Amino acid sequence: MIKIRVPATTANLGPGFDCLGMALKLYLNLEIEEIEEGLVIEYQGDGAEKFSAKKKEDTLIWKSINLVLERAHKDILKKGLRIKALNKIPITRGLGSSASAIIGGIVGAAKFYNIDLSNQEMLELALSLEGHMDNIVPALIGGLTLAYKTGQEEINWTRIKTPLDLRVVVAIPDFTLNTKEMRKALPQKVALTEAVFNLSRSAL
Repeated sequence: MIKIRVPATTANLGPGFDCLGMALKLYLNLEIEEIEEGLVIEYQGDGAEKFSAKKKEDTLIWKSINLVLERAHKDILKKGLRIKALNKIPITRGLGSSASAIIGGIVGAAKFYNIDLSNQEMLELALSLEGHMDNIVPALIGGLTLAYKTGQEEINWTRIKTPLDLRVVVAIPDFTLNTKEMRKALPQKVALTEAVFNLSRSAL
């Protein structure tokens, strides 16, 4: 059996849209162990009822594990798997619960099956499911991070030092909205003056 703990994250910090993110002290805890046959995923905590109603194969945790196994050409069907998930991260609240599930599945699979993956490789797999870097990088690396791509599409990151006494206050509205739907509401283009304003603030 192995145990994995993945932090919640907050992202789109100030002018750092899709690039600045920070890990928080709320966690998704995973336990992964081998069983004789089948796939069992047990949920506790926030979102347990919602996730338990899903097909196991449709959960982000399993999709992430399966990505790692496909990359390593390993066949899980020879043995079964039990995954216990204790989630303390509020879902659909902008705290990176999906990124935590993805990183937890990828790191868990790599550790459980002794598959050697670099942080870069794990982030590439995570990005194929999440679609943007700002939550997955701090979920894996921890701390406050700036994520970016080079011309070769390689994911890079810089960890930014934060004050030891930094505290985070989260204000959550009394309604939920899917991340994909929220992103659709954003303009595809911004005015030059607005772009310059944001760049000037990100450089502070």
